[in-house]
Amino acid sequence: MLEHRPQLAVQCLDPGYDDLLASEARLTSFIAIAKGEVPASHWFKLGRALTPVGWGSALVSWSGSMFEYLMPALVMRSPAGSLLDQTCHVRRNDGLVLLFTPPFDRADPDPGYIKGYLPGVRENGGQYTHAAIWSVLAFAALGEGDKAGELFALLNPIKHASTRVGVHRYKVEPYVVAADIYADPPHVGRGGWTWYTGSAGWMYRAGLEWILGFRLRGTMLHLDPCIPRAWQSFAITFRYHSSRYDIVVENPRGVARGVASVALDGAPLAGSGVPIPLADDSATHQVRVVLGSKTPRAPSCDTL
Repeated sequence: MLEHRPQLAVQCLDPGYDDLLASEARLTSFIAIAKGEVPASHWFKLGRALTPVGWGSALVSWSGSMFEYLMPALVMRSPAGSLLDQTCHVRRNDGLVLLFTPPFDRADPDPGYIKGYLPGVRENGGQYTHAAIWSVLAFAALGEGDKAGELFALLNPIKHASTRVGVHRYKVEPYVVAADIYADPPHVGRGGWTWYTGSAGWMYRAGLEWILGFRLRGTMLHLDPCIPRAWQSFAITFRYHSSRYDIVVENPRGVARGVASVALDGAPLAGSGVPIPLADDSATHQVRVVLGSKTPRAPSCDTL
């Protein structure tokens, strides 16, 4: 934010002011709340008001703020009736995750940029994959593994081409991530812009870091899974320089989140949330993680 100080000094808008207000200021607020430096109510002072439309109310601001509106769950619980509580309209029959529905068509007042897309296309009521993936992160941060797992499965592009009918409906490559999927007739389920690296990168992180809970920080490995309760176990093979780590996560109590114990090469590590030290020693190491803690550890700022 420091680079914008000259514009603040002369009280004129910077060309990037929309992103500054919608993004950086909120991120700063979230981090400050997580660190306990300001109360949780600080974030709500930054929220833009909902705009009345024919079917209810909606956020009509642009510049990427749709992503940041999903971020409070990373540091704050989501109360009933909140935006996160109302988001992620899942249409299971169509395999779509929508951030809002129905789309803008003849809204008054005009919401601007977003209505430039046809109803049900991209941000305007379609599945906008980039933002939908942020909802997976948000639900995982809340410890709602069933919800995070369901949304991740729906967002998996291969699901749209698992049948002959699905292939003809989807019409694009099922082995890469599409930026959007159309949601309104006559193109329900049709993929849009594919090879979308931003969404692909976030989907990779959502699956690996937030659902499987695998987070590498320097020479330390943090494991804090948030998985569907029905998962009994999963395994990861990780190559660290010349070494190999065979990781097994067991879920005997059928929980979504909460590490009860961690063992490295058969030796228990003190504490349930301690990181695993990694060694470049050309050896194969065994890591066993057992879930079942009744008081799962909240995500720290370091995981954002």
